[in-house]
Parts: sequence; C-alpha cells; structure tokens
Amino acid sequence: MSITQGEEDLSFVIGTGKLFDANTGEKVEEFEGLATDMNPERSWAIAFFDPQAVSPTHFHKERVENYFIYQGTGTVRLGEESIAVSPGVHVCIPAGIVYKVVNSERGQMILAVKCAPSWIFSDVHFTE
Repeated sequence: MSITQGEEDLSFVIGTGKLFDANTGEKVEEFEGLATDMNPERSWAIAFFDPQAVSPTHFHKERVENYFIYQGTGTVRLGEESIAVSPGVHVCIPAGIVYKVVNSERGQMILAVKCAPSWIFSDVHFTE
C-alpha cells in the first residue's frame, strides 16, 4: 500500500508492522513509531475497520492524529461534528477533541494514520 502525504512518499507492506487488536472491529498495524522504529516524534499506521465497526469514543491529551482515507466510507465524529469520509479525504483530529470512527460499509474501511508525537496507549482516554 502506497501513500503520498506532503513530501513523504510512504509504502507499507501489510503484515510486516506491529499489530494492535482490541477486539472492537478495529485493527491497527504500526509501521513507524515507538513500537517499531523508536521514533518519538511521529508514528505511521494503517487502521482496518471491519464492516459496520465503530471505534471506542476517546481522545488524546498530547497527540494530534491525521486520518487519510484509503478505502471505504464512513464517518469521523469530532465532538459534536460528523464528517463523512471516503477515499482521498483527510481528517485532522486535534489533541483534546473527543472522537470516534464509524465504518458505514459492508466491506472493510482502511485508513492511514499519522500521529504526532508518536502514538502511545497511555494517551488514549476513553469516554464511554
């Protein structure tokens, strides 16, 4: 899977990163970040949402996440706002904003995730 973001040309080989699976219908495979190349400044991952999956509602106190939709359609709920997403759409999630992702498809939704600073579980704050 290849993604161009700004001046970064990225290529990920699915199945070669570190997989995080919370059994919620969302799986995240990290390719660059603290869990893989020890980079504290940013991480890159691919998130896979099963059909009709919904991520837990949460926020990050210190991290900004950027979602780049690669496949599928759904909604990213940022606070009270709902943003329809489809391939090519970019959504920036500022630190402190409560959000969740909803896959409205019968198929898998795939998105690339850039997190800065690098993602760590201790900065995931669940609200439900």
